[in-house]
Amino acid sequence: MPNCRDGSKTATLQRYGDYEVRLVDFSRSGSTAECLFWLELYCITTRSSLDSYRCDDLDDAEVIADCLVSRAKQLHDESKYPAGR
Repeated sequence: MPNCRDGSKTATLQRYGDYEVRLVDFSRSGSTAECLFWLELYCITTRSSLDSYRCDDLDDAEVIADCLVSRAKQLHDESKYPAGR
């Protein structure tokens, strides 16, 4: 994973249109946080994180990743087929 400006590393796990689920590793960024990594739902269009979770446990991370991927797909589908059309 390439380094970001703050020293963190980010990798896209799944993408649906403008919505990505990303894994963010802060272990080399100088952060004192003791978490393994963060998972985030990111919108490419707005360049913003829509939701994020600190992951201290791989079992929890799997469940969270599945939820974020489902949400990304839902948001993408809603953007393709807006309500009322």
